[in-house]
Amino acid sequence: MGAVRSQFLVLLLLACPLVEVTAGGAPASDLKQRVRQLIIDLDANRRAVRDKARNDLIRLGPRVLPHFPAPADLKSVAARATIRRIRRTLERTQALESASATRVTFSGRRTLGQLIKIIQQQTGNRLRLANVKESVHRREFEVDFQKASFWDTVSDLCSRSELQPLVTSDGCVLAPSPGRSHSRSSDSGPFRVTVTARPPRAIVGDNKHLLIPLRLDWSAEPRLRPLYLVCRPADFSVSSSTGQRIVPRSPDATLELPLGTTGPRLQLRLDFQAPRETRIKSLSLKGRALVQLAAGTQPFVFSGLERPSIPSQRQAGVVVSLKEARFSKPRNGRYNAQVRIGVVYESGGPAFESHRTWLLHNRARLQAKGQADVAYSRLETPRLGDGTAEIVYHFENLSAPPDRWQFRYEAPTLIIRVPVELSFPQLTIPPATRNRGRPQQQGQDS
Repeated sequence: MGAVRSQFLVLLLLACPLVEVTAGGAPASDLKQRVRQLIIDLDANRRAVRDKARNDLIRLGPRVLPHFPAPADLKSVAARATIRRIRRTLERTQALESASATRVTFSGRRTLGQLIKIIQQQTGNRLRLANVKESVHRREFEVDFQKASFWDTVSDLCSRSELQPLVTSDGCVLAPSPGRSHSRSSDSGPFRVTVTARPPRAIVGDNKHLLIPLRLDWSAEPRLRPLYLVCRPADFSVSSSTGQRIVPRSPDATLELPLGTTGPRLQLRLDFQAPRETRIKSLSLKGRALVQLAAGTQPFVFSGLERPSIPSQRQAGVVVSLKEARFSKPRNGRYNAQVRIGVVYESGGPAFESHRTWLLHNRARLQAKGQADVAYSRLETPRLGDGTAEIVYHFENLSAPPDRWQFRYEAPTLIIRVPVELSFPQLTIPPATRNRGRPQQQGQDS
């Protein structure tokens, strides 16, 4: 019976189209054949052979995922269950890897504009210059980046060119900006956090303590999709240069801030307090928080949008179907378009149920050679469930005809929590606010 199942698996796998990739410098066909044989071995009669096949597939890592058939295509119930378990393990590994800091390795002399392109190519992060003179674009720098993180390379270029980074929905922008004298930054993996001190001030109804407000701006590498920031003030500690005791104002609180649709950037407010007579000139801050990410983003690109039927695409447990693409008749040489897609996650569950609206903010755009990418103007959701969605994207004012456009949809594969450890150097504190007779209310920004 086992021999019959194995023969069936051989025929099935030979019939399944597999994505061609190159892994570890070896020909793609070698990896393809290796994965095929290991999947066949998952249904072997001997347990030792099955165990070795499972361990070998996990050891090969996420690069084998494109070569997996859909579990439903496997006749053997045992092999189907094993494939599902291996897929979940590898997809989580892939998602965790995607949540690590990207690295840049490059040595030589290039213009600032050229270095921006190199960093983009090596990290997958959108990076551009804004509001800078052409002479700044052409300025040359000698660099030696050896597995430097994305934020390290950005910091290096900004310090040399007197620019400041800002993460927006369109990526990371380097632009002229006045420095903030009461701010310090800390990098932790793919995150950059900048703390800014506000002037200490009196607390209404409290004659014993002085409020020390701090603001933390959180930025992620543009390629990432942070969803929520979870932070406990008790997980942060402050020490002053003079040794005064500084403690969180609300140590038992848990702060959870959702990320809006404007970009991967958050601001967290942390309030500390010290004895009223304290005179603080500087302090250092350490702490940790959790950032919830939609990680392991996979691109789905559909061409030939004018065709009546377009095959679905499946990657890392996500199936995307392009159900319909309609282009209006040209008006003044321009087109409007509606693109309807279906998205199905093989593993839904509580994480997708509680945060399923993030599906609506996945990146979707039309691309055409020689044309700038076109973002959708609005969307509709005829159906939205646990790990499933049907979405209609509307595009306007397209300058190229329908047969030149591709639709690109980027879908994260897992929701994970990433710990962020922070340590800020000495931060200068602005002079205390003094409002005689009318102290400011707690919670009011200065």
